[in-house]
Amino acid sequence: MLACAATRRFELARDQNQTCGWAMYADTAAQTRSVDAAAVLYELLEPYADQYISSGGPNFGHARMSLALLASTLGRHEQADEHFAFACDFHREHDVRVWETRSELGWAEGLVARGDAPQAREHAARAAAIVASDASIRT
Repeated sequence: MLACAATRRFELARDQNQTCGWAMYADTAAQTRSVDAAAVLYELLEPYADQYISSGGPNFGHARMSLALLASTLGRHEQADEHFAFACDFHREHDVRVWETRSELGWAEGLVARGDAPQAREHAARAAAIVASDASIRT
């Protein structure tokens, strides 16, 4: 499904749900390490780098988190680290715990993929600490 959507450049209805769809695809591309899909999605999401992704109901965190996941998948490590740092800080400062957790976990996953286990453990521990301290995430 991801590869098929990528060939259509992730064409979605041009409404408030478009970036939400791209954010969901971004997470899928990162989880499956789909470089071709990640490249297209990065290009599509980059113009929204200063926005929080929401359709008015469901939200998907800051766009920089999705961009971080995609940059990591593309092997753009410095860019990924910059995006992850911004996303973690933004989510923490705005008390968006679930997306702070996902940002920290995504950073850990990206670090594991590039062989940086010590740093990955630090970010995974931060994600675990957020979950342990916030009952709303665990339920």
